[in-house]
Amino acid sequence: MDENELSKLMAQLNEWNMRFLYQTCVDALVDTEALEYITPAQCDTLLAAFPLGIRIKFIGKLMKTWSTDKDSQINVSTCTNNNRDGHLKLAVQGTTAVNIDKPVLSLCEVLESSYQGCLVLDHFKKWFLNDASRTILVDIVIKTAIKEKINMTVKVDEEMADQIIAAFPSEVKDYYFMRDGPKAPKGKLYAKYHNVIRSLKSGGLIEKTKNTVKPMNSGSQTKHFEDETNIDHLLNSLKHDNCTFNEIEVIWAATVNNRLNSIRKSQNSLSTELVEDLNEGNVLTENSRDCYVFYLLHALLVPTSKKTTRDDKGRKSLIKYSIRDSQQSFIIFAESSAQAEDIIARKKDQPQPLISLVLAELDM
Repeated sequence: MDENELSKLMAQLNEWNMRFLYQTCVDALVDTEALEYITPAQCDTLLAAFPLGIRIKFIGKLMKTWSTDKDSQINVSTCTNNNRDGHLKLAVQGTTAVNIDKPVLSLCEVLESSYQGCLVLDHFKKWFLNDASRTILVDIVIKTAIKEKINMTVKVDEEMADQIIAAFPSEVKDYYFMRDGPKAPKGKLYAKYHNVIRSLKSGGLIEKTKNTVKPMNSGSQTKHFEDETNIDHLLNSLKHDNCTFNEIEVIWAATVNNRLNSIRKSQNSLSTELVEDLNEGNVLTENSRDCYVFYLLHALLVPTSKKTTRDDKGRKSLIKYSIRDSQQSFIIFAESSAQAEDIIARKKDQPQPLISLVLAELDM
């Protein structure tokens, strides 16, 4: 602390007739600004070495001094909404005013419309918020958000935490909301909202999120969905970033058509492309045509064989072969003759016999 702050601290303690606490405050780095936010529990910690009577007097002097300044701080009960310019005007320090964008959920309106909210305001005028008051405050905010069908996103949570800190300067923002890097945020607001929503869904009181994308049948595979524009950054964020659940929901909803086209494209497998080549007469030789036909037979004669294996610990696992497994067991795809020979050499060492082999050059 600088000389100016030390002088202010000494003057404040002299006013309280508690100059003997000067060195204790200096050692704990408690200046006049810290005294504005200190709680009774923190006062007990600061003055743990002093008798109970000294602690009682210190807290009494502290509350008496700062209670006279409460009227010049933000008065939540008189916050007014300026509807003409769409901004929320808050009176600060009794003389200045700041305009901020109107929040999705106004703390002023929430507390004023609730009997418990008014009790919290009255308690704060006389004392600092305690744990019970904080719990009630969070409960009121979350219940109002759910009633108004407001989605408490990360942005809304942080906005509400800022309103709480502005209205109750002695509070700590991290208690209500705290970002944790790429992980989900922490804090009572975020946790309370998602716990309540989860309970309501499990109890059947609100509908669970349903997947509205219908499975595409053979008749709908040809349908094309118009891709959304400028979504590369969203797709990259979804693939590489540790997004929160709410952020994933937003990105998921913004990339529906792109995802549907990807599914359609994946369903149009190599088998579909080969059928189109045959129908369009793009097969040049008879050997190539035979290769196409034998490859496509596996898509018609769906494999049903299964295999049970055991690992080194004796646990069973069931292997069910797919159409692709059946196709790859019959035809070898290689980019060169040398690569094909290597694959053949490896297959010779396997217990499954190499029955037939077709070598063909496919330009696809």
